[in-house]
Amino acid sequence: EDIINNNIIMFLIIISLFFGAICATPLNCNYINMGFNLIQPVNECVIGKTKADSLYSMAHFCVGGNKVESRVWSESNDCQGDNYQITNTFDCSSNSTFVKCNCRSEPKQVCTTVIDKQFKKKEDGGCDTKQVTEFRQYIINEDQQCPDSFIDSNCFERSCQNNNNGAPGFATVGYWMDKLSVFKKGTNA
Repeated sequence: EDIINNNIIMFLIIISLFFGAICATPLNCNYINMGFNLIQPVNECVIGKTKADSLYSMAHFCVGGNKVESRVWSESNDCQGDNYQITNTFDCSSNSTFVKCNCRSEPKQVCTTVIDKQFKKKEDGGCDTKQVTEFRQYIINEDQQCPDSFIDSNCFERSCQNNNNGAPGFATVGYWMDKLSVFKKGTNA
């Protein structure tokens, strides 16, 4: 009887995941889904790092209709300047890769995003909020609300920009950013 109950439960889970994937609400903003539920806004700097003398940043841009171009700066932590490398261009109309994207929304339609920042720690133990050593920006799951903003004793800050004018949230990030984030190590130290 337990085997039958377990099989019924597994069947219901599979059916609900299948219908959830089919009936998922499309995003009403420009985005790129890099897989693993990592969805980032387009036309914004999404990653920036400063470590010793090394700088790095990344952004995605809508180009040529419904395509997204990924750019990496190796001498900038804020996606500024003309010295960048185009790492890939994705055709949002294609189903040939696991990367999904959209560049058909109006530029003023901005996704609700979470921003994680790591600040430099002062000698007195406080946080120097003018010196960001790392940041990441990503879109939250449609069924999630903006998390409460906070800054912890390790100078890690999480904030949310609710850009949907009171409508339900837009996209997906969820599980993997929480589980795989480099910030997770810093906050658990």
